[in-house]
Amino acid sequence: ITITPAMVVSSTIAEPDTGEAVWVSGASYTLGQKCILLSTHKVYQRVIAGAGTTAPNLDLTNWVEVGPTNKWAMFDIYRNSPSVFNTATTVVLAPGSRVDSIAIMGARVSDVSVSIEHDGEVIYTYSAPMQARLVVDYYDYFYADFNYKNSVLMLSIPPVLNPIITITTSQQGSISSIVIGRQTYIGM
Repeated sequence: ITITPAMVVSSTIAEPDTGEAVWVSGASYTLGQKCILLSTHKVYQRVIAGAGTTAPNLDLTNWVEVGPTNKWAMFDIYRNSPSVFNTATTVVLAPGSRVDSIAIMGARVSDVSVSIEHDGEVIYTYSAPMQARLVVDYYDYFYADFNYKNSVLMLSIPPVLNPIITITTSQQGSISSIVIGRQTYIGM
């Protein structure tokens, strides 16, 4: 399922986020300057210095699309553009169709929690630490690097109609992709 703006009920990641400037019609932009367009949730970079009244997504001569905004980076299909957040983060999705699987990929967070509601009742919960630190002696305890699980895959979700999916992290970090949908058996 492609996540659309109508499916995102709420997110603690702001748009525009820190460091993201919204495009203003008629404003003058320098070569290499970036701005975002709220209607497309994309970041654009100026390739020719100047001003204009045509939106960056329609002016391919002066602008080039760089990628999604920070809020929307976790919903695109590319793992090289993560959503980065400096505090605990919560994303609430209402896909409007049945979902029986969720994948969270490219995660650099200490933990992740997922809950799914149907008709105001919680029908599914998942919570797991994402740190995968192997400590076998005192040296490891004091000096070993902290590693993270990159992905979480949930395949046992009850496929109810119109679920409300809440994904939460308790600390700062980043998530590259959140994918929701229905499983399909394609063979061995």
